[in-house]
Amino acid sequence: MIVRPQEMRVEKRVNMRGGNGTAVLEHFYAADAMPPKTRLAARIILEKGASIGMHKHTGESEIYYCVQGTGKVIEDDGTEKELRVGDATLTCTGGSHYLEGTSEEPCIIVAVVVLE
Repeated sequence: MIVRPQEMRVEKRVNMRGGNGTAVLEHFYAADAMPPKTRLAARIILEKGASIGMHKHTGESEIYYCVQGTGKVIEDDGTEKELRVGDATLTCTGGSHYLEGTSEEPCIIVAVVVLE
């Protein structure tokens, strides 16, 4: 099923998971249209300095794939890495992570959360 950008539900989350600024989520599909174990499939847009606060995944795993800009990822062990276009990160159940937009252009990622 093809979904055009104008058909996607746009959600703005201020201080998402305790982060700074506003994260804009463009949901590819409604929850009832996705496979049962898929909790989220969306494009997330973070302006410079906007972030998704450190959060833990329990009973699910999340993939981030960067399609524009750069971001700073901090993993649960305190490791900090730059996320660039073409990079992907995987946070498995039990793991935590943080993401912040760091480039002048928006940091845009594709995020997919799959339940265990």
